[in-house]
Amino acid sequence: MRSFSYEIKLFADAEPGTGLGGETINDLIPRDPDGLPMLRATHVKGLMRVALRDIVALRPEWSEFLPDKANLSDHLINRVFGQEGQTSASQTSLLRISDALITDSAARRATARNPARTVSRTALEDNRTARNTSLRTTEQAARDTVFSGTIWSGFDASTVEDIAWRLALQSICSVGGSRSRTGQALVTLKTLPAEATSPGSQLKQLDEAIRQRRFHQRSKPTDTNEGQTQSSQSPQDTAVSMLELLFVADSPVCCPEQPDRTNVIVSGFSIPASTVQGVILHRLNDHNPQLASQLFESPGFRCWPLQPCGLPQDERTRDVLTRSTEHWFDELPCSIRVSLSHRAARFSTTGYDHRYFFDSAFDQSEPTNPDNAPLSSCDGVILYGTGTRRLANEAVEADRRLLWKAAAMPRVLTAHGVLDGPKTRANSAASGRNLFTADAMAPLIWRGQIALPARFAQIVLQDLQKTPDVAIGKARTVRGFGRLYARQIDAAQFCGSSGGGDARVLVLQSPALCPDGLYQELVHGTKSAEQVLQDMAGVWLDRHGLPQLSPTVNAWVNAGIRFGWNRTVGQQNGGVGFQNAVPVLLPGTVFKLSSDPPADRLQAAILAGFHAAPENATDPGRTRGFGAIAIHPGTAVGAYEPHRPRPEKQPSALRDAIQKVYELRKVPRLPSPAQIRAVEQLILPGTNQDETVRKARQYLDSQRERHPRIWHDWEDVFDTVSNLLGHYSPVAAKAALKMLADIAVTRTRES
Repeated sequence: MRSFSYEIKLFADAEPGTGLGGETINDLIPRDPDGLPMLRATHVKGLMRVALRDIVALRPEWSEFLPDKANLSDHLINRVFGQEGQTSASQTSLLRISDALITDSAARRATARNPARTVSRTALEDNRTARNTSLRTTEQAARDTVFSGTIWSGFDASTVEDIAWRLALQSICSVGGSRSRTGQALVTLKTLPAEATSPGSQLKQLDEAIRQRRFHQRSKPTDTNEGQTQSSQSPQDTAVSMLELLFVADSPVCCPEQPDRTNVIVSGFSIPASTVQGVILHRLNDHNPQLASQLFESPGFRCWPLQPCGLPQDERTRDVLTRSTEHWFDELPCSIRVSLSHRAARFSTTGYDHRYFFDSAFDQSEPTNPDNAPLSSCDGVILYGTGTRRLANEAVEADRRLLWKAAAMPRVLTAHGVLDGPKTRANSAASGRNLFTADAMAPLIWRGQIALPARFAQIVLQDLQKTPDVAIGKARTVRGFGRLYARQIDAAQFCGSSGGGDARVLVLQSPALCPDGLYQELVHGTKSAEQVLQDMAGVWLDRHGLPQLSPTVNAWVNAGIRFGWNRTVGQQNGGVGFQNAVPVLLPGTVFKLSSDPPADRLQAAILAGFHAAPENATDPGRTRGFGAIAIHPGTAVGAYEPHRPRPEKQPSALRDAIQKVYELRKVPRLPSPAQIRAVEQLILPGTNQDETVRKARQYLDSQRERHPRIWHDWEDVFDTVSNLLGHYSPVAAKAALKMLADIAVTRTRES
């Protein structure tokens, strides 16, 4: 994909509100990880869509040049921006848009001092009085702010789609809310000559391209000889290789783990195994659909979730990313998902061995999380391996296993109102907007593994080495893009002694499919979730010749329901790809063996996945990413607390002046409010402010000659007020004196 840099410069204060706020401020500005204003990619894409729709409405004659005489507006917009709910990869957009950030270092320092402005408005009644309860306050991004972003385009140059998106971007003339009054802006494509990016020249090129029917033609996959000659049950499939994946995100990632019928989309902190599986299969399918089908059907193909292992804004992690990619795998920590949901259980059960379980990371005499604590605040990952050395302090032990709780991972919360969206209701209270909220993960670094037949491993390695750019999760045109890297590892490195942990303790990384019979017993209360796990583990351990469960406390489990999505399965069944709900054991579920297992058998069991299917049956949950399991890395010895750079926020002169006055509230005596305002009112706005300040100082000095009682009131604050008039700007001095008068009013006793 070709990349294009763009800039959005504000010529008026803009209100790109998130839709989130409270009683004080209704709409907050979206902010980057450093707290500076930004423009969301979703907003930029929405403005482009609206601009292109307005342009097409003025060119009805273009419809006669469309391939199938379809609706002109919908056809062109869907070709450029994609179509919601598509069931074919050929209908997805080839356009990706990044968030627009303040990138200039000097501008970031200046904006950090005053990141946002606030403005209050109220509606008026017919009699020109304020309407009751209509007062609202919003944050604004200041004029002259410049936001920079990147657009990646997969369209062929000079095609209709390629010209259309550039014209749509260049046609944006305002951003944010209330665009008829605020947010006037100019958009510039920095990577193209100025004469080629004006809206007029772009419109002329688009008109010519449509008349010549130069639409983008998606390339068809090419079948290789290897894919045609080898079947899905090739003998080479018995040799399984293992790859380690590293995903460095450049934008927020949204991978929901739990279904919800509301308009709130909440992402988990892991990238599910099914998503990883989809990324690999779709990349392979673009080159050879037959090979992709063979890999999907191969029992040797299994994916593990990608778990967060670092924050790019962390100063220690950022140092690693400045080096070549071959060092990243060795210098970044490994990551295993764990669950804190059984923390309370260790205080009420006997036989608990604190040496093997992570939740003895902190020496506590009483549990801090109740039994019903929400999992979103209890889950996390353990970072281990050599890469944790740079993340730990000197007091941490040599093995340096760190607990990174989900609550400490940064998230991005946004609210969206889709204008003219597919779910628009004509008479809805939302005025035709499809409103929803997205809770995504901030750009992190994720790490995981995949196992696949050896002949496919080389294909995947070469493909990712050639093009590491990927998009993961929901809304892939505006979120979830980054770079995916891979390297081949020895399976024993992951399945033998993961991070030096005790091989007797195993933890689920992805959901495990619960058989119907056991699930019915769980629903009817004849068996607990722990007993269901024990039954499933017994079947799995017998199949692979592993030791049985520990005779004492041996299971900590969470159970739930999971849905799924598979575009290929949906096409085969005539549906849209939704998979049925199934009962599962959730990630973070832990069980303990009675003795050390043989390394070769444990490796085979981990590669085969955790499931309770009959002896000769295939794993029923493999194609949905279920059954991924790993060795627990052991007890954490500390918490991971990212070191994120903070912009220096030097206090402004106004803030400093008011702070000095605020400290005067503690002095025993103050002049009367009228005396203070007499000084303040001598400072007049205009071009002769310095002269008015001089007169104010003369008046202040004259207080020394007045009655001793009056000078006695001024004595405690005289030096501070004199300093305000002598060393601060007239605006700051006037504002500070106003505040001093207000303080004097609050201290005036009633007669």
